[in-house]
Amino acid sequence: MWGTLLKGEVWRGDICNKAKDGSNYWERVAMIPLKDQADRIKYFVVIRVDDMERRKAEEAIRKSDILKTVRELAGGIAHEFSQPLQVLTINAALMGNLQGQNQLLDRNEKMIRKISELVDNLKNLTDIKKKDYLNGSILDLKASSHGDNIDN
Repeated sequence: MWGTLLKGEVWRGDICNKAKDGSNYWERVAMIPLKDQADRIKYFVVIRVDDMERRKAEEAIRKSDILKTVRELAGGIAHEFSQPLQVLTINAALMGNLQGQNQLLDRNEKMIRKISELVDNLKNLTDIKKKDYLNGSILDLKASSHGDNIDN
């Protein structure tokens, strides 16, 4: 900035200032050096424009883009898991009908239910309200296990 101004050129940029209450605020600034008759810089004219609203709007757009990306990703993952999950569910049911219930089938069915919960949670993520995500609400995507593990 000073290098530009001391060469007698106009400087334009964004400056973060501190308000009397200690908070930061942004301004768009143009600084113009004024010279005397001997071509020496005597004064600087500063034009300031509050830039907070533009920055807030840009931040909202950025967060909206992130939300859109997360929702698209969640929807894609849920879609990709749905078909194999249906096949596993049908196969487990057929195996149970043919062989009767056993411990291995019970554990497989428990895991299928957990994966189903995860897929449902991913599908629900695509339906969340914008404000819930942007305000930092944390969504639990982990299928609830109720203390169970794969060895139970």
